[in-house]
Amino acid sequence: MATANDSLKAKEELDNNQLYVEQSLGSGYPFYLEGVVKYYLHRWPVESGASLPLSDLNVAAYYLDLLVDYTAVNGRVCIGE
Repeated sequence: MATANDSLKAKEELDNNQLYVEQSLGSGYPFYLEGVVKYYLHRWPVESGASLPLSDLNVAAYYLDLLVDYTAVNGRVCIGE
């Protein structure tokens, strides 16, 4: 059974991975986040079983929060900029 400490470690690891992805993609990072959100929203009705009905929605919400935070700091990014 996962503990709260395990959950915190997993979130810290995910945050560290996102920092790496953001640094690697540069100005393409918000488009990556948008794509991940769309992916998890698209697969949610099909992939989420009875045991994890909110799993995909929670992942989509996590990446949407990252996109909102990024946009709040950096402003809107347009294609071709």
